[in-house]
Amino acid sequence: MTAAAAEAAELRAAADKLRQLVAAISPPNPVAARFHADDRHVTQGDHGLYDVATAETPECAAFIAAMDPPLALALADWLGCLAMLDPSERDAETCGWCSANHPAAVARALNPVV
Repeated sequence: MTAAAAEAAELRAAADKLRQLVAAISPPNPVAARFHADDRHVTQGDHGLYDVATAETPECAAFIAAMDPPLALALADWLGCLAMLDPSERDAETCGWCSANHPAAVARALNPVV
């Protein structure tokens, strides 16, 4: 497998993992599955119907709430689209500012090699 094919597989695997995680916790309409933070408590749903987590600090709760299903699906779509592109078409593959490969970093954070 070429390096480009391996990276595309890694991006697809990360996208699939995000979609599976969202499907496991969300109603059919992910927008209705938004997370909300109230002090140290994180809830899910338009009216905070479901408990998600209790965090050590309000800041941790706010971070958890920011990582809600709509964000996960947007990341999954981005990674999935990049995986379908030919490596020569992946403009975002290497950052012009810092030379990092941000899509690969996101994929590796979701699929750590143990």
